[in-house]
Amino acid sequence: MPKKDLDLSFLVQQTEEFELPSRGIHYDDPILKKGKLHCRPWVSSDEKLIDKFNRGNFYDILKRLVQNVLEEKINVEDLTSGDFFYLLNMIRSISYGSTYMIKKTCPVCEANIVVPVDLYSYPVKFIESDKKEPFEVTLPKSGITINIDFLE
Repeated sequence: MPKKDLDLSFLVQQTEEFELPSRGIHYDDPILKKGKLHCRPWVSSDEKLIDKFNRGNFYDILKRLVQNVLEEKINVEDLTSGDFFYLLNMIRSISYGSTYMIKKTCPVCEANIVVPVDLYSYPVKFIESDKKEPFEVTLPKSGITINIDFLE
């Protein structure tokens, strides 16, 4: 009796496409220049890395957590810090869900408050492709304006 072909496609992790906040404008790498990367959720082997966190290797573990889930073959050290931490948050969202319950005690009345925070609800400020240097950013709380020149 012939063996039946088994469809194991359900075991393959689906990837999600994320547009980088930088939109790839300041990268030389042709993959990063596209401004989009594809990531899969973390699996148990990735989560085991979290148990190895300590003061000395914290950033190295974070880099490995992002590198492991990227479909594209890039070096995560080439990412800007904004793109890197954006990807880290998005990977966490697709792995565990985007809504987190924050428990806080009011310093005035000492009431316990539980507030849901949805990572997908926070607006992402993408770099405008037609924006010329210097790049200008106004900090939200202080109102301070920062001008940044990206030198080539």
